[in-house]
Amino acid sequence: MSSMSDRYRLGGFHFDPRSGELELVDDGVREVRRLPPQPARLLTLLLEKNGALLGHEEIREALWPDVQVDFEQALHFCVRQVRSALDDSAGSPRFIETLPRRGYRILCEVERLETEGQEDAGVSPATRASSPLSRRRLLLLAGLVLLVGTVWSLSRVFFRHEVPARLRIAIMPFQPGEEFAVEAKTGRIAEELLLLLSRVESPSPPGFIGPTTTTAYAKFPDPVRRLGAELGVDYVINGRFLAEGETTRLLAELIRVEDGVHVWVESFPDLGAWKAIADTIARNVIATLHLSRDAGS
Repeated sequence: MSSMSDRYRLGGFHFDPRSGELELVDDGVREVRRLPPQPARLLTLLLEKNGALLGHEEIREALWPDVQVDFEQALHFCVRQVRSALDDSAGSPRFIETLPRRGYRILCEVERLETEGQEDAGVSPATRASSPLSRRRLLLLAGLVLLVGTVWSLSRVFFRHEVPARLRIAIMPFQPGEEFAVEAKTGRIAEELLLLLSRVESPSPPGFIGPTTTTAYAKFPDPVRRLGAELGVDYVINGRFLAEGETTRLLAELIRVEDGVHVWVESFPDLGAWKAIADTIARNVIATLHLSRDAGS
């Protein structure tokens, strides 16, 4: 078993679990990225598994054993933080693979590096403990342990109030195909959604990608995965038109890009009420993703 004193090499990165630092050296330029404590612990667990499955329950027990949190939201926050630091994406992962409803695993080769301090291996513990320098080190270590314990306790109390990572949400164009005889105004649902959702007020408001951009993706067989891979989108708001005899209904859906799960779906038979449809979709997206909208909207 590894420990928090181990360091790792993965891809072009060196990772130190003690500090949460990911060091990238590219063309002689050194760049250090620091992970918050919980995402750093998640990455450490993945590296300890070295390609084996890290299940949801194991993550919960290791990161939030006695804390009441929205586990799914907290876990996705940590995964997004780690992927962002590694320049990785859910759509075409190089480092972290999602196994839907099961957990995650590391994809790249992992190498455990030699830890610091082994140069003192030939000195007896009694000699090291008796030197003034070693005593100072012990005092510093004790202070550090106390500080880390205090920070960890506070994080467990206040974790539910942490500001979530900035979400990226794509809105598809809601354009029916030529085979559907529906009002052209249904195409305005996407613009109305963009207007309504842009009024979201939160400590870290989402970034929205509207139909001006997503229309080009609608022609691809799997636009959701492509949006995730190319634009780093977390969720997609999509509209599908379904023929039922001589009538057509709209199936609106909110899709999580990471694993393709439809986190919200609703059917709308009255396509003429496009403004009401847009408002209903916006309210449900806000509620499902725990966002808040300007009270004046």
